[in-house]
Amino acid sequence: MNRKSYYSMNVQAVADFDLLFMDITVGWPGSVHDARVFRDSHLFRCGENGTLFPTATAASFFGGIRVPWRILGDSAYPSKDWLLVPYKDNGTLTQHSRFYDYIHSSTRMVVERAFGRLKCSALDYSEGQV
Repeated sequence: MNRKSYYSMNVQAVADFDLLFMDITVGWPGSVHDARVFRDSHLFRCGENGTLFPTATAASFFGGIRVPWRILGDSAYPSKDWLLVPYKDNGTLTQHSRFYDYIHSSTRMVVERAFGRLKCSALDYSEGQV
């Protein structure tokens, strides 16, 4: 049972900008904290051993600036070289940190949209629609 007293399953997923799921971890009860699911995931092992991206120097170029590939996570996840999370707001964030958190949150909405599409697909399927 999860914290809301009903049965659920924890799902950890990574989606790209095209709303395609690139990695999914399923099977943990909903009561298990996201950080634990993350620590025990294939994604975490690949991130830690440097095999998450095709090459150690994987990057894209925007306006001539090299931007290394990273994954964005929410505040339940630990900050890693390969995983960017928002700053913890303890009331002392600088303007720069607040702006970073705003951009981070806006960019992470891609994952929320991907999950929204998945939920709608599941509802259509459960009602016999395709």
